[in-house]
Amino acid sequence: MPSSPSLLSLETLGASVLNTGVLLRLLGAWFGYRLLLALYNVSPFHPLHKFPGPRWAAATFLYEFWYDFVRHGRYVNEIRKMHEVYGPIVRINPEELHCLDSSFVNEIYPGGGRIRDKHRHYLNANVGPVAVTAFGSETHELHRMRRGPLNRFFSKAQMAKLEPSSNNSATSCWPGPGNPEKRQRLEKELAKAGVDPSGKNLSWAQLEQIPYLYGVVHETLRMCHGLSTRLARVARTEDLIYRNQAGFGWGDEPGTFEYVIPRGTPIGMSSGLTHRDASVFPEPEAFRPERWVTARGSGIRCWRSLYLTVAAVVLRVAPRMELVSENDDFVAMDHEVIIPKPKKGTKPITVVISPE
Repeated sequence: MPSSPSLLSLETLGASVLNTGVLLRLLGAWFGYRLLLALYNVSPFHPLHKFPGPRWAAATFLYEFWYDFVRHGRYVNEIRKMHEVYGPIVRINPEELHCLDSSFVNEIYPGGGRIRDKHRHYLNANVGPVAVTAFGSETHELHRMRRGPLNRFFSKAQMAKLEPSSNNSATSCWPGPGNPEKRQRLEKELAKAGVDPSGKNLSWAQLEQIPYLYGVVHETLRMCHGLSTRLARVARTEDLIYRNQAGFGWGDEPGTFEYVIPRGTPIGMSSGLTHRDASVFPEPEAFRPERWVTARGSGIRCWRSLYLTVAAVVLRVAPRMELVSENDDFVAMDHEVIIPKPKKGTKPITVVISPE
């Protein structure tokens, strides 16, 4: 049975739309748009034009894509090299700045209700339930609303209720069992403070008064940070003023230049770089609790479990721990996929813990 005229016209229309010439023209238009956009990104008309960094990184996200996807999470290493060349603030993609100056952390991640949104480019990686949690919230207001119900679980009173169970913890991010003169000094400090040598009856109120334990906890967190990925924040309602006040020595003396970071601009830091910044932490790969003792500050309420855990590990586990194989590469970050990762195929550190 012959096709109706209406069906023939639809087939003809479809064939004309999908022919090779039209597809090539559409593809050419798309490439032309991307080229014009890349030229705009590096032009004086872009609001981030004044910030230093590789032109390819400023022009297109393909630069970031190459290091993070093709080369598997190594953009953080490239960002470190950018800072060595360009200074404390660099432009790492068409939209985003990165900072390597610890003195600026309270401007990027402030308290006191100052509005900071998350960068949509980063949140696009979230899928499933994470996208509807406080972690995956884009706006400042939505994040506070989702986080609010969780606050009471981290109150000082709530942590005190959990203290007995925390005493039984036997896990830690202790940098390694090989780190003995440090352990011996901590054992002496604990004994001097009258801490139960069995490690079974521990009190946070007592432990937080021990300066060297404070140093051990902070140095452990510095070397065993959780997330290594950059966490960009957007100051929606205010411009941020950065002044070279940390003494980096990149071309100018401290305090002789400043950047005005326009409101709405994503800017972040990477803990994997900040925690190992040699200008702040000399010999950053060395485990030195002493560096924190003289700069001791007030503790954070949720650190109670860390004090209890470190003390319990030192008193109850470390004396029964024997090092079998040691490998510094296993605790060194080679690349990152939100969390730090060692080189592929790196053999782990192995210990044997004898029973009590």
